[in-house]
This record gives sequence, structure tokens and C-alpha cells, in this order.
Amino acid sequence: MENLIEHNGLTRREVLVLLGAVVWSVTTRAQTSASPFEAELAKAIAADDFAHMGAYREKFEVFPGDTSRSQGGYRGRQSKRLISNPARSLIVACEVTNEANFRSRLESPIWPGGESGVTIGIGYDLGYTNAPTFRSDWDGLLPNTTVERLAKCCGLKGKAAAQRVKELSVNKVGWSESNTQFDAYLQFVAGQTEDTFQNCKDLQSDSFGALVSLIYNRGASLSRKSDRRREMRAIYDLMLKRDFSAIPAQIRNMTRIWEDDPQARGLLKRRELEALLFEQGLKG
Repeated sequence: MENLIEHNGLTRREVLVLLGAVVWSVTTRAQTSASPFEAELAKAIAADDFAHMGAYREKFEVFPGDTSRSQGGYRGRQSKRLISNPARSLIVACEVTNEANFRSRLESPIWPGGESGVTIGIGYDLGYTNAPTFRSDWDGLLPNTTVERLAKCCGLKGKAAAQRVKELSVNKVGWSESNTQFDAYLQFVAGQTEDTFQNCKDLQSDSFGALVSLIYNRGASLSRKSDRRREMRAIYDLMLKRDFSAIPAQIRNMTRIWEDDPQARGLLKRRELEALLFEQGLKG
């Protein structure tokens, strides 16, 4: 500031006005350059819309007419395809909001509520996995004593998990280790997405990532006996026909399932963000 005053003959007030105009200009450009998806994701994080998302992982639930494919713990084919950074950011936001929130609230195991189990890392629910799979997923990332103590929580859900989590506050799971495990697991979800919907290879990485987020949260069941899966079946048909432009509407239509649940605000926002991300991919 002193250099501006000295070399340009400006008063301190004039310099402050000038600097304020520069800051306003940069901020305005950043806001206007953000895509609809980026803008909505930023607003959702700021509003803490995903605070209770941990208890809403439909992939872990089996409803009438569902098949076992809808459950969590999937360890089928791994895909070598990476999802886009925006898609990864969406899934992470829905699970833990962001790194700052994780470090302040989620380094110790938690119980998200409902029929969830003890949950660690980026949405890793021990209630829906077994001890051998858990050990394989986290071996080398956590101390052996922590792995073995947490392995005893595998399969525990609901109240049983709520009681056990009180004993685990000292068993920390770090941000770096959580991201390593999360990225490895995403390869399974990407593979499951490709196995569920045909022609994923024809999608840009944002659109493909939107479907990975959907499968990550809802599971892969396409059962024709379950009305909850109506839109999932429609997406299957649209992918088969390569009618990609009609898919965002089906993602938005899913909100009918939770629209009367006041605790499901995060799910409604997640579906909208997935639709926006899919549309972003169509433009790319």
C-alpha cells in the first residue's frame, strides 16, 4: 500500500477503494465462472446440508423386492476408470462434508444413527462388512491394535453399534489413511456401476461419476418388484438406448421417495447435485 501511495500519488483512502474494487472483481469473476454444480455444492456444504447423510445409505438396506446386489460391502470387479474430481468431491462431501469437518469431528469412530454400524473414514460402515474384508481394506493403513479392535465391531448395527462406539474414541483414523482406503473402494463402485448400466464408456467422467455417486449411496438393485427402484430401472433403459439427456430427470424424480422425510434434506440435495453433475458431463 505504501508503494502505491509513494509512486502514484494516491491517498490512503484512494488506495483502499482501489484494492476493494480489485477484490470485488476477482470474487465476482470466481462466482460467475462456477458451474451450476459447483455453485450448488458450495452452498450445500456451507449450509451443512449433509450433516445427517451418514444414516441414509440405502445400499445397506434391503427393501421388499430388492436383491442382494443392493447391499453394501460390494467387492466384485474393480474398474480402472477414474471418476472426475467434481464427482469425487460430491461423494466425499455427502459422507464427511470436508477435510476440516473430518479432522474436527470424525477422526474417532462414530455411529451415524438408524441401522448404521460403527463408521470410520469416509463413510466406511463396519456394520455391513465382515472382519476379513475389513482387515484387507485397512491392513497397513492403521495400527494392528486398532484394526483388531475395530474388527470386533463388524456386523454390529443400530443400538449395538451405538453402545460399542462409546469405547472407541481413542482409535483414531486419519484423513490421509481414509482417503487411501476410499480411493481403493471407489474402484469397486465404479466397476459395479459399469456392470449395472451398459454403455458407461460413452459417458464423460462427470456424468459417469454422477452414476457412481448414485450407486455408492443407493446400491445397484434394479428389481422390478420394488417401486423404490422405478427410476433406477428407467436409467438402465435409457443407458441401454444411449438416451443420456433424459437421465438427469430420472435422478431428480427419485426425490419422491424421501420428500416427506424432514431428516432427508441431504438426500434431496444429493440427487439434485448428481443431476447437475450428469448435465455438466453432457456439456463437456
